[in-house]
Formats: sequence, structure tokens, C-alpha cells
Amino acid sequence: MLYADRFRFPGTTRVIITYWGRWLVHFILWGKVRMGGTVKDKAKHLRANMTDTERLLWKHLRLRQLQGFKFRRQATIGPYIADFVSFEAGLIIEVDGGHHAGQKVKDSRRTSWLNKQGFRVLRFWDTEVLKETRSVLEASWKELSPRLNPPPQGGGREQGRQPIATRHEPGL
Repeated sequence: MLYADRFRFPGTTRVIITYWGRWLVHFILWGKVRMGGTVKDKAKHLRANMTDTERLLWKHLRLRQLQGFKFRRQATIGPYIADFVSFEAGLIIEVDGGHHAGQKVKDSRRTSWLNKQGFRVLRFWDTEVLKETRSVLEASWKELSPRLNPPPQGGGREQGRQPIATRHEPGL
């Protein structure tokens, strides 16, 4: 026998009480992605709930405003979700909040994996994007600009763009 009742509480919580041989109580938070969701579900949730910093940067990246390159926001790349990515340029722009200060190993592993996939990764702190938006856009512009010095011929890496990971440091 299956019996279910739904109760809606003020705020974001919904409770489902199910009887299936025994009573089970399920708490579901509206607007939150369950841990078992796919990467695409999480990316969709992140697109719908952008931070103020991401919203500000997206205002400057959308509609091919940066050298005519198309950027996508919260795009899935393998097991990861990139904040902003231009697939045609092979560039990922990441906006790191305060919680990334304690995730240096995890972030470096992620950046390494993305570099192996052929992407260049630029990382900016969220405060930097909010206070120095122009310098963030200039650094992104320079990364998208064609390389002035061609790669050395023979004996080096494959021809084309070399994956790099940089953190833009203000004032350098």
C-alpha cells in the first residue's frame, strides 16, 4: 500500500510523508539540487541562481561583447562546471569566492584536468571582479588576443595554443 501526503511549510521546505510498509519522511528543499542530481542538473541550478559577481561579469561577456567570442555560463565540461567558457577560444573564466581559499588542491586538480582537455583557465577573486571589472576584462581580452610571438618551430610542444592556468594578480 502506498500513501503519500504533502505538506508545505513557510519558507522553502516541503515534507512528503510516505507509507510503504512503514512511514518514511522526506524533506525536500525547494530550489536546491539534491546531492544525487546530475552535473547538468547542477549546472542548470547554478545558471538560475547566479551570484551578483557572476551576473556582473556575464553582463560583459554575453552577446559576443569580448572580441566576438561566444561565452556560455555554467557549462558542463566532463565532471566539472565552468563558470564561463568560450569553446571556440578554448578559454575558461572562473570566479572564485571566499570558499575557494581552502580548496587550493581541489582547484589545482580541476585546472590541471581542464588544461589536459585543451582549455586555458583564468581565475579571478569575486572581490576583484566587483571592484576592478575593467582589469578583469582587460586580462581576459589579452588572453583572447592572438599571440604576437608564434611558438618555436620544431622540438617544442604541438603547434597551437598551449594550455595555461593563471591567477590574475592586481597591480602586476
